[in-house]
Amino acid sequence: MPFGFDKRSSLKGEKVNGTTLYPSSTEKQENIVPPPGPSPSKDAPPSYAPTDPIAPEQVAELNSAFETLNLSAQNPDFPKANQCLAHLKLLSAFHALKEDVGYTDNLYGLSDAKCEILEGQKRDEALAKTREKRWSLYVTRAVERFED
Repeated sequence: MPFGFDKRSSLKGEKVNGTTLYPSSTEKQENIVPPPGPSPSKDAPPSYAPTDPIAPEQVAELNSAFETLNLSAQNPDFPKANQCLAHLKLLSAFHALKEDVGYTDNLYGLSDAKCEILEGQKRDEALAKTREKRWSLYVTRAVERFED
């Protein structure tokens, strides 16, 4: 993890719903499956070719906020409208990426089918946690690739 912070070390022995999150080194570690194959950071990055090409008018719309963006060396007291628009478009892109990653079934071996054994509210909560876990793994692997 960046900045020398190890989340697991601070959570050792912590339990949620009777399940130990990160067992201490003295506890028996069962039901721990090693990741398949070599370390993910050593794998080639995924293909970045879009599955649905962006239409030229969409490209123009996406780039319109950045054409007039002018950043100075000094920080102003308040951001300008074009800076806010660029920031909101960036946040929107991150949100769309998070949704795409979260709803990609079987990504990193996390299947939605495992949540189907539950019913009602518990099923919805399990699906939400699975999607968050996919996003967390995606970001963690991106950081690992960046650091290498």
